[in-house]
Amino acid sequence: MTQKAKITVFAVGFVAIVVVFWLVMFRSTSVDYTLVNREPKSFEQVLNDLVSEEAKVQVGSRPIVRNIQQKRQTNPTKEAEDELRNFVRNFVERFGTYSNMTDFSSVLSLKSDMVKESQGFVDDYVKDIKRKYPYRSGYYGVTTLAPSVNPINFTLLADRVEVEVSTRRQVTSDSDSDSSVYTQKVEVVAVKQGDEWKIKSIYWK
Repeated sequence: MTQKAKITVFAVGFVAIVVVFWLVMFRSTSVDYTLVNREPKSFEQVLNDLVSEEAKVQVGSRPIVRNIQQKRQTNPTKEAEDELRNFVRNFVERFGTYSNMTDFSSVLSLKSDMVKESQGFVDDYVKDIKRKYPYRSGYYGVTTLAPSVNPINFTLLADRVEVEVSTRRQVTSDSDSDSSVYTQKVEVVAVKQGDEWKIKSIYWK
């Protein structure tokens, strides 16, 4: 090989090495402009991303999934108040729904939800209805709904709570003059016995 040929080969090899080196360096230092131009996430966005991924803890072979957002939104006072509200609503609606064609078993069964000293009130209540609307006088029935139940000054430590209830009552009777729809308020006193709520008194206003 001549001297000129050797120089040519050397020059071509050198250029090839430079090109390869430049390509390697360019790829390693290239910038992902989609990431550069992306606006930084706010703290709330980052938190929401973390919350959207449920934390999983592996116990044995079974995963336990805990929803972080649900735990963060837990309000013990509101949950306890809602429990009392649902209890009172169910009691009032059953207490105010009856007909003279039944044995009033639904109303009488409410005695188990009352304090012992107030259970006799249910018996007197049923006797009074039977006296006013006897079976022989024709059908008479009342349906009661309680859309608004408002515990007053409720706290987690409260063992006695007054509750204001607004009801909507529908009377159905064989006598057109007795059939009607009206609203009526109820005052309820609930007391805590152990872990359970009991009704101490209930008065129609």
